[in-house]
This record gives sequence, structure tokens and C-alpha cells, in this order.
Amino acid sequence: MTGDAWSERLRRICGPNSRGAQSCWSASSWDLLAWPAVAAVAVFAFQGAWNDFLWPLVMTKSNDVQTVQLGLTVFIQQNTTQWSLLMASVIVISIPVVVLFLFGQRTFQEGVAAGAVKE
Repeated sequence: MTGDAWSERLRRICGPNSRGAQSCWSASSWDLLAWPAVAAVAVFAFQGAWNDFLWPLVMTKSNDVQTVQLGLTVFIQQNTTQWSLLMASVIVISIPVVVLFLFGQRTFQEGVAAGAVKE
């Protein structure tokens, strides 16, 4: 597709009075439309990577490079589980995810709600 054809197609989508990409998709459009969705995806991606257990278990052989989620298995023995230490560790490990959510709470909620509301 040539530049002229792309520009003509964009003009028809944006409206007859638009003059190309600048008037149709400005920086404010990006802020209004994309940032809430990007924030929601970022929180979900971070949480998925943070809570990953199987991949680090398969790939790491040394205790020095294990993730914190694999470190939780130290509190689980064959016949007993040290529940108080395990739950205290879970609270400490969940702090980064909670802090990330608190900083981006408003944007995250807008991104999740944008996909749920029909206009």
C-alpha cells in the first residue's frame, strides 16, 4: 500500500474534514485510549511472571539462582509444613505486586472497565 492510499483510507475512517494521521490520532488520543489498557496488561504480565513456578523449577539447578517462589518450598518438608513461616513469607513476597497495583490503581481500573462497558 502506498503512502497516498494509506492516507486516503485514514482520511475516510477519521472523517472528511481530517487532514491525515495527526488530526485523527494525536498524542491525547493515545493517552485516552491506550494507557489504561497498557497498564492493565502490564499488571497482569508482571503478576504472571512474578508467580511463575514451573519454568524456574525446570531451568534452575542451583539454589543460588532460584526465584522467591521456589524458595517457599523450603518450608514444606515431607511430613510437616511450617505454616507460620510459609504464610509470613507469602505476605512478604506479595508486597511488590500490591505496590505495583496501588501506584497504578486508577489506570488499571480504567483499563479493565474499558473492555467491559459497551458504548
